[in-house]
Amino acid sequence: MKAIVLAAGKATRMKGKPKPILKVGGVEMIKRTVNLLKSYVDEFIFVVHMKEVEDFVKKLDVRKKIIRNEYPEKGNGYSFLLALNHVDGEFILTMADHVYSKEFVEKAVKLKGLVVDRNPKYVDVKEATKVKVENGNLVDCGKNLTEFDGVDTGFFILSKKDVSLTDSTSEELSLCEVMKSSRIPVSYLDGLFWMDVDTEEELKVANKLIVKESVKKTGDGFVSRHFNRKVSTWVSSKLVNRIEPMTATILSFFVGVLSALIAFFDPLIGGVVYQISSILDGIDGEIARASMKQSEFGGYIDSIFDRVVDFLFILAIATVSREFFWGMLAAFTTTMVSYSTEKYKAEFKRSPFEEIKILNKIPGKRDERIFATMIFCLFGFLKELLIFLTLLSIFRVAATIYLVKRSESP
Repeated sequence: MKAIVLAAGKATRMKGKPKPILKVGGVEMIKRTVNLLKSYVDEFIFVVHMKEVEDFVKKLDVRKKIIRNEYPEKGNGYSFLLALNHVDGEFILTMADHVYSKEFVEKAVKLKGLVVDRNPKYVDVKEATKVKVENGNLVDCGKNLTEFDGVDTGFFILSKKDVSLTDSTSEELSLCEVMKSSRIPVSYLDGLFWMDVDTEEELKVANKLIVKESVKKTGDGFVSRHFNRKVSTWVSSKLVNRIEPMTATILSFFVGVLSALIAFFDPLIGGVVYQISSILDGIDGEIARASMKQSEFGGYIDSIFDRVVDFLFILAIATVSREFFWGMLAAFTTTMVSYSTEKYKAEFKRSPFEEIKILNKIPGKRDERIFATMIFCLFGFLKELLIFLTLLSIFRVAATIYLVKRSESP
């Protein structure tokens, strides 16, 4: 299957900056679209006007054709017709200034015609292109429709026979006019994340929403779900276009080590900094998922850094309180919590939090232990902290073993 990507705008709304190569969620909009589509597409056909966009597209590591639209004022319908002669059979059509979630694309590629959203959650319906549908076909579209059946997502699955050739010599031809005259089929995909990015304000909103959408669906403890993520996603939205995921990992590790060093001298302040490091620990994953730069090595090194930070902090508390026996037990049992999870992944090749849902609700995950550590440190209960961590971790590991055994029993 081929994909047509329309990227021939004149950058009039972004102070001369071409929208397709502006970063959102840590990656340029047009590259984000390509990354999401390339597993379904054999060849991309890019329609461009500005040299900056053409130069960027040339660097994309995909099979492609680049068509220059010398008359962008003629509209995106004209751009589409320029590309139409380069496709046969079924093809995808989308806009370079739209952003979509992975879930949206996975479902949209299985549909036919224009993908319409009847429950748009992330766009201003007043400004969106609205569509009127009769008998499963598009009969009208435009921003000023008062009666409509949904909103145009800018994503199409078409075949050449769906499109009636239109006179392209007119001064301006919108894509809406082409599709309306062709009465193309319509499919519905409601409520998933997508946005048409037209202004700098919408770019900021898209950036925040992409980071928010990047939060992993399972594996977070109570503290992360209800507190840490609210802070970390805000920080990630500010950093995602500026730093790489590994930089965020190193930053979190540095703050974690700093918390342990401080705890040797002042456990109260050390506990607070430890909690800050726990919040920052979510940023690398959020940035990696938002920018589609996830890597097995990134997750691997992050897990090792977490164990080092936890050990150093417990060592600091054991040293200050002179409770080395309980410190040793706390260090061992907390490590076993993560080991029991990682060992499951290694042996069963899947996440225990997805397979055994109740594990998400059992206390003792790292974010919960660190938050409890801060509370104990604030009140100066250091020996009690070590005992609490030991008992909580034993409970968590025992519960994990029991639930894994039960889930694997015939």
